[in-house]
Amino acid sequence: MLEEALGVHEVQEITQLAQSGEAVELVVMLLHRLIERQAATHTLVLMIDDLQWLDEPSFKVLAGLQARLPINTAFMLVASHHGRDQLPVKLHWDQQISLGNLDALQSSRLLSQLSRRYRIHLSPRLRNQIIERCDGVPCTCRRFVDAWIWIVVKGAVSSSMNCLKGY
Repeated sequence: MLEEALGVHEVQEITQLAQSGEAVELVVMLLHRLIERQAATHTLVLMIDDLQWLDEPSFKVLAGLQARLPINTAFMLVASHHGRDQLPVKLHWDQQISLGNLDALQSSRLLSQLSRRYRIHLSPRLRNQIIERCDGVPCTCRRFVDAWIWIVVKGAVSSSMNCLKGY
């Protein structure tokens, strides 16, 4: 059942698995152990982009993790939620901080840090296009950098802007 819940094996009846409390419990236990082991020696950050698109079983997993993890665990969950609609399930996290979009200068600084970190060079034109297209969302800025790294390393596309058309 855990393999089906994680998508390793095909599920015979998807609605049955999604409604199964046992499957959710198995995933929660697995993630709980993983987080505790990793957080014992390293600070661990889990990032979830577009929280509003999570399904009900995923929200149950997050709620189960929140209920089980000790307060002194070196673990942080960072989630972005776009839009004005309330989440379908209220998560009772210890701290909820709402951040607005980055302005152009903050986006430029983030892009500079990412460029230094991954030792990549971005032309001024490409930098401006990334800043404009990321629209102040840090995760989107990071995705552009990841795509650029993949293109440069893999040589997948000759034109740098071809990779950005899908974003």
